[in-house]
Amino acid sequence: MWLDPTRPPERPTPGYVLSAAVLARVAPFGAAGQAPARRRRRTTAVTT
Repeated sequence: MWLDPTRPPERPTPGYVLSAAVLARVAPFGAAGQAPARRRRRTTAVTT
């Protein structure tokens, strides 16, 4: 990428925003969620 001092800088295009609900659902399946230390501390909560 070349920087041209005669042109104004371009604004980055907005990216994808992951919602908190989607992040909460997929996080346990990622590398950090599958780590042995994470599995040790995970507890199962039963709600009624």
